[in-house]
Amino acid sequence: VIIPIYNSEKYINQCVDSILNFNSCDFEIIMIDDGSTDRSGEICKEYSKKDSRCKLIQQKNSGSVCARNQGIKEALGEYLVFIDSDDWVSAGYLNRALECIKDDDRIDILIWERVNVSVDGRFKLKKNVVGYSFNKEEAINEMISGRYFSWELGGKIYHKELFSDYLPQPGIRNAEDLDSNWILFNKAEKIFFSTECKYYYCFNPDSVTHTMSPLTNDSWKK
Repeated sequence: VIIPIYNSEKYINQCVDSILNFNSCDFEIIMIDDGSTDRSGEICKEYSKKDSRCKLIQQKNSGSVCARNQGIKEALGEYLVFIDSDDWVSAGYLNRALECIKDDDRIDILIWERVNVSVDGRFKLKKNVVGYSFNKEEAINEMISGRYFSWELGGKIYHKELFSDYLPQPGIRNAEDLDSNWILFNKAEKIFFSTECKYYYCFNPDSVTHTMSPLTNDSWKK
């Protein structure tokens, strides 16, 4: 589980605890502190001290893509799970993912229904539990249309082999997840979307996504 962190002291506990408390499978949490100036690094150090499944990497501020890439390089697991530090997951998130994958080992990417949480904490759960299988062409069309799922890395689980000869481009600062998933979806044999509500996306006005600096020409070219 790879969590890039930057000035997320208000959210880290909920994020990490949601993974630690309800999963019995074999996993590791890699927390990458991307040069935080608040107490994020200290909070992560406490987790790494009290739970051997938690690993902390601290680096100078280089952006979320570089932070994720560092996590990908360090990861030992067969599957990679990306969670943003201000988001959280439902009980048994990883256990349920393994159940789905064991049912069909051809799944290279597993996508969960995302629950959008407003600033005041309101959210709405869907109740259907139907799943949809896509080939790469179908999945890319759905990702672009946004009908079933969007292009964020959060809420998706990837077979690590998809990253064997690929790392996201650190020079991209706008829609970088779209760039990554375009490539990863094209490499996948089978993509499964589950409408089980497992990933909670918090709209955080202070996050990197919502405080983006003006784009440079180099970023647009990439």
